[in-house]
Amino acid sequence: MMRHSRRLDDDGFTLAELIVYSLLLIMIMGIAATLFIRVITVQRDTIDAAHANNIAQVTFKEVEADLRNAAFTEVADDGQLMVTQSRIATNADAASSTWVCVGYYMSDSDGELRRYIGADGAPTRAALTAAASGSAAGATSTWPVVRDGFSEGSSSRAFGVADGLIDTSTDGVLGVSKLLRINLAVDTENGHKPVEFSKSITVRPQGNTVPACN
Repeated sequence: MMRHSRRLDDDGFTLAELIVYSLLLIMIMGIAATLFIRVITVQRDTIDAAHANNIAQVTFKEVEADLRNAAFTEVADDGQLMVTQSRIATNADAASSTWVCVGYYMSDSDGELRRYIGADGAPTRAALTAAASGSAAGATSTWPVVRDGFSEGSSSRAFGVADGLIDTSTDGVLGVSKLLRINLAVDTENGHKPVEFSKSITVRPQGNTVPACN
């Protein structure tokens, strides 16, 4: 009479069982690795978006400060160039101030937002003159780049009039209590959609004074 041998606990695993367990372990490790990579990717994208948002917020505050303290504002070159004559504080407690020329140029081809600020109005006057012939990009090429990775986004103009009365495609000097709309987009990493910002700022001219910026 044949007797079937029983497997003891200390007999170990058979080759087939080892193969099955190994495959299961590899699958589990693969799933865990995929989830880990996905978490890292989402975290990276979130950080990139937050960084782009912070850059845009800082830039908007800077532009807004220049506009709110402006004696006049002129937009040219199809909304890519903006020149203001703005008042800035000369000491920490803002007890005294001085007038300066401020120019912004949005270079879509380079993804650069350039900004000039100074008591000399020659650079902004030259930029406005060059804008009439479509060469503002060259005239502002020496202006400091305050931000890169910028564009006009889905808008056709970085700086556009938006008071409901003046066409948004119009360039020129803004009158009293007009709204200027700022449209900018900040690139994010890894080919994701840019973070776009649009804000209307009321321009309150305070009377022309030196220097002559336009």
